[in-house]
Amino acid sequence: QLNRYLAAVPEARRVPLLLAGWCGLRSGEVRGLRVRDLDLDIGVVHVRQAVVRLKGQLLIGPPKTDAGVRSVSIPPHLLPALRQWAARQCLVKRAQVAAATRPRKRQRPVRYLQSQNASFWKPWKKDPGKRL
Repeated sequence: QLNRYLAAVPEARRVPLLLAGWCGLRSGEVRGLRVRDLDLDIGVVHVRQAVVRLKGQLLIGPPKTDAGVRSVSIPPHLLPALRQWAARQCLVKRAQVAAATRPRKRQRPVRYLQSQNASFWKPWKKDPGKRL
């Protein structure tokens, strides 16, 4: 039944549902997972945090019980799909970092602008009510 359900789900939502269904993770635990929480070499997912909605806000914190912090084995047949998903997540992150670090138009420091405009401000320093 789970496989039929997953086949009908859009691909973007399939991996979280795979983990929830096959690994027994709660919804908030799946939402709190990061790529670094998946150890795909040994086939383990480390549950270290969860996401909860409280008064309309999403909060990230530890699972609600101490037993919630755990490591869960990933069934071997899920590993290929998880590897593809993790690789896509890394590519998206790299693209976001590249976009954020693109060289922008050179901006002069504020101190430089203030010194260049010192003569412009002189009349107001002497008489703040003066209009130019």
